[in-house]
Amino acid sequence: MARRKVSTVINIYSKKVKDQIVELCRNFFGREGLEYLVGDVFQCVDELIKNSIKANYKFIMVLSKLYDKHMLDQPDADEKTLNEQINNLIKDKSSFDIIAPEIYREHNLVDQVRRVLNEEATQIKLKDKAYISNRECNASEIEQLRSLKRLAHIKNLLKKNDVRTLLKIESDGQFIFIEVTNTAPITDIDLKRIHEKRDEFLQYHKVGREYEFFVNHLDTTDSGFGLGYATIDSMLIGIGLDPYQTIQILAASDTTVILSFPIAELKQLQKD
Repeated sequence: MARRKVSTVINIYSKKVKDQIVELCRNFFGREGLEYLVGDVFQCVDELIKNSIKANYKFIMVLSKLYDKHMLDQPDADEKTLNEQINNLIKDKSSFDIIAPEIYREHNLVDQVRRVLNEEATQIKLKDKAYISNRECNASEIEQLRSLKRLAHIKNLLKKNDVRTLLKIESDGQFIFIEVTNTAPITDIDLKRIHEKRDEFLQYHKVGREYEFFVNHLDTTDSGFGLGYATIDSMLIGIGLDPYQTIQILAASDTTVILSFPIAELKQLQKD
């Protein structure tokens, strides 16, 4: 069977985009007779995209604070020099793993990320309202969108630094692969948090107390990434797959999560 692949960039994670992703999932899984999985697969992709967007906001704020610090320390340096210094620091993972969490705590970026996410929620609500009504945003809605200054500033920084969320769905006849990439590095602290939350969830699952895990982690202020992955693991277990075999996290200059769905195994699970 010929290899099939679709790639896209997620700019605004609106209902329109979600509907398009559902159709992409339906196209790939439906062709294999696995359309019944579309809802569960989308829920997994949905969590990964939301995690990616949040991680990109977090990274770009750290990057901005780094730039401000370098500019303060070297007032005579030009923008190109400062950018080169910061890029070199980011590429040095051991240094970035130390500096990024310090900046995040020092400037209370948790609250700043939350404010941006709140403005984004307002933006999406307005966009969705127009989309559901099959119309463009009206003058009042456009005015509200223009008032989201904090979000606009962050979006400009993301564009300037080419920090994006990418989605790729691919099939080789044996597996359907879904990749979600955010073009920003992940710190060891965040990666460790993901693995710890996944392992903790698995322990709850083994004794049939999954619900207690989610009840105990209703406050996602600091551990949203791990909670999202636990949600995905729960969905994959429900499908009949081993989440530790299905999910691969690649952490380098970019952060990519790959979901690998074995077609023959899923068809057999459907029969059983």
